[in-house]
Amino acid sequence: MKPFHKLENYVDKTPRATLFVTAGIGLLLLVFSITLISIIAVSAARTEVVYDATLWRNTTRLSKSLIPVRYNITLKVDMANELFGGSESIEFKLNANQTSMIILHARNLNISNYKLMKIIDAPKNILEVIKAPRSTTWSPHSFFIIYLAEYAEPGTYRLSLDWIGKLTYEYTGLYLNRMGDNKGKLVSSQLQASHARDIFPCFDEPELKALFTMSIETESVHETVLWNTKQVSLKTRTGLQLGPDSDSDNREITVRTYAESPIMSTYLNAFVIGNLTHIEKKYTNKGGNEVIVRVYGVDDKPEAFGGYALNKSVEMLKYFEDFYDQPYPLSKCDMVGVPSFQAGAMENWGLIIYKEKFLFFDEAEDETTNKGMVNLVVAHELAHMWFGNLVTMKWWNDIWLNEGFATYAQGLASINVSDWTYKNFLIQDTRLRGLQTDVYATSRP
Repeated sequence: MKPFHKLENYVDKTPRATLFVTAGIGLLLLVFSITLISIIAVSAARTEVVYDATLWRNTTRLSKSLIPVRYNITLKVDMANELFGGSESIEFKLNANQTSMIILHARNLNISNYKLMKIIDAPKNILEVIKAPRSTTWSPHSFFIIYLAEYAEPGTYRLSLDWIGKLTYEYTGLYLNRMGDNKGKLVSSQLQASHARDIFPCFDEPELKALFTMSIETESVHETVLWNTKQVSLKTRTGLQLGPDSDSDNREITVRTYAESPIMSTYLNAFVIGNLTHIEKKYTNKGGNEVIVRVYGVDDKPEAFGGYALNKSVEMLKYFEDFYDQPYPLSKCDMVGVPSFQAGAMENWGLIIYKEKFLFFDEAEDETTNKGMVNLVVAHELAHMWFGNLVTMKWWNDIWLNEGFATYAQGLASINVSDWTYKNFLIQDTRLRGLQTDVYATSRP
């Protein structure tokens, strides 16, 4: 048996051991509590996302924290059922913290299947899905708003979505022309100033430029399908896969893909779909690249009345290349006269659309007026290929600069390459119109 005093020593140490154990347990409980509180705090922070309604209710302008980089669009056009739609992916950069909403433009489009992803590694296509549980529209400002479950951090993102809309006869967006009996159907477009959003969801402001890649799917009976750049591929398949009856659609469909555009504003996109005839001419631009220039129209109008505009447009393109000291940047320049167009013409990059009387010159008509208007309107639109398209105003309050310079440049081109007397036209048209305005008591210097 051990001596009693040894037992006393053993018994005397027991409370200290108990103290250490108790302290250890207390420390563990403290660490656990702090960890639990942190988890609860982070969880609470993630669920308390603030959605600032003033970002879309109180302004017509988009936030500049979202900058588009590239659109990849497939547009489907069903003229038989007067529908259009498609799918797209938009790559954009987010340069702000605490972003809880993605806001872009869309009008009169039924949008579905949207998905937002953050691009982690573009070459390896590593993406992170961003939860976006709901969306809404704000029709007064044509906004489509996506609400995020958590705040998005700065980086590059990709938004994909589908949509469907209706073709109309409204002369804006993507619309049907009034062709008359037995003339078939023709679709053309007018996007300036804010009608790109009527065709596809986008960041529809002039300074928010981006690259565009386009594919157009439509019935194969439509042989003329034009976009801003040249066509690079064509294939066929069965069924347009658009609308509620897509599963039973057995029509032959043609899928055309086009070269990527230069960086450009949304309003410069253009579309023409139907069956047109054309004439063409080629030249080598200042950069040594071949440019094909074509004049399109219904029936035989290009062949009968389009030669003058075609020849003058080639001469004017060469003149403007020297004037701006900058080659024409595209490989084609299509000019299309359509029956239904409100403006005189529209300077869509690579696909200029005209009211017919401003593109086709009938020598049986009054030469001074008709030839003069063709000269000036063609020159005006070609001037925009550089001033307006290559260089663009930030917002529409500077449209006067865009149009004012093009008006000045049209005169220069007409004087230098035209075979008619510009001064006589100024006297008969511009001066007389000025005098007609001047007779009113409301006129001012």
